[in-house]
Amino acid sequence: MNTQRMIVTVPASSIAIGNNETVELEAVTYQGTLVIDSNNAWIYGAGAGRTVIDGDVTIEGNRNELRGVTVTGTIRIRGNINSIIQSDLDNATVIDTGNNNTY
Repeated sequence: MNTQRMIVTVPASSIAIGNNETVELEAVTYQGTLVIDSNNAWIYGAGAGRTVIDGDVTIEGNRNELRGVTVTGTIRIRGNINSIIQSDLDNATVIDTGNNNTY
């Protein structure tokens, strides 16, 4: 597996995440929609309350992990075996049409 690592400081809507990539989100508020349309990607924030996605998150692929973020919008999970862990989803709405996802 060829895993690439990138640190992101741009708006959430500008993030392009490929298969088998690791993405680190800075401790800021990202405005916009984060779309994870890949497989086996790892997206890590700086911690719930520190990395905030003020918008929606869509997960289209399989076996992705989103960790350490706060999400304020709608989370749509259409893939399978995805996980959102160590995150604050209290103000988010989760719509999960996939299988075996955890959050």
